[in-house]
Amino acid sequence: MERRLAEIPTEDWNDIRLDITPREYVLDYLAHSFPVQLYEPFTDSEGNLSSRPVVRDGQPVECREATRRRDALIEKLAALPPVPGALDQIVQRFGTDLVAEVTGRSRRIVRKGEGPAARLVVETRAGSANLAETAAFMDDQKRILIFSDAGGTGRSYHADLGAKNQRLRVHYLLEPGWKADAAIQGLGRTNRTNQAQPPLFRPVATDVKAEKRFLSTIARRLDTLGAITRGQRQTGGHPLNHVRSDKWYCMHCDGEFSGTEMAQNLWHCPSCGATPLDMLSEPFSVSERPETENTSA
Repeated sequence: MERRLAEIPTEDWNDIRLDITPREYVLDYLAHSFPVQLYEPFTDSEGNLSSRPVVRDGQPVECREATRRRDALIEKLAALPPVPGALDQIVQRFGTDLVAEVTGRSRRIVRKGEGPAARLVVETRAGSANLAETAAFMDDQKRILIFSDAGGTGRSYHADLGAKNQRLRVHYLLEPGWKADAAIQGLGRTNRTNQAQPPLFRPVATDVKAEKRFLSTIARRLDTLGAITRGQRQTGGHPLNHVRSDKWYCMHCDGEFSGTEMAQNLWHCPSCGATPLDMLSEPFSVSERPETENTSA
């Protein structure tokens, strides 16, 4: 965002009308990094089948189908409306009167006004903004708190018995990155001793399988951490949503398992290995089952 704002005159910061999303960087990446080189199969001297790039007159040959797909993807992306980042969407949707932001940002884009008169404005944040925002949340002046790695160190956001805001914390884990330890540390900011009630953890995942796989690692760490701190493993409680049940159902293989079996398998399906995100405490209908790809040998 800072790079895009640097291209906009400061006198226009009170009414941002340009696309400040990283769209053009993604377009540039597709234009230069999308694989379009043509390859051909060949058999080496040992009879192994392999592939090699096709070169003509010393120049690589492009695959027409790959080039067509790249150009179609660029055209589709360029036609999409700008999509702000998750942090900006939350702040702009609920407003700064409800959202406390504890991040490392020195500037942010907020929405001013309502209806047709609404406009996006660049707002500068003071160096002490994080302290003020934390106090506003703990004093129950703001109902929503967003914090990043910069705001997840050295602060506590739990339902402290000494704070005015003792509401149930529903902690959504969004964009956890690729370090499980850092994610666990952030989750620990809302789960402390001397609290009125423990939080509910809600990991948020897209349809990207790698993201779900990483979230399952975080869930496994949470389950192990709970076993260590309690001195025993709670066999009936799901580590992500605290639901307790003696029976658990897998959305992938239709398996039915006990809470003990689930805990012993770190909340992965004992039959097919599905992640904790796919384990439910109640049976589900066929329409709720995620689609899977059909493969044939």
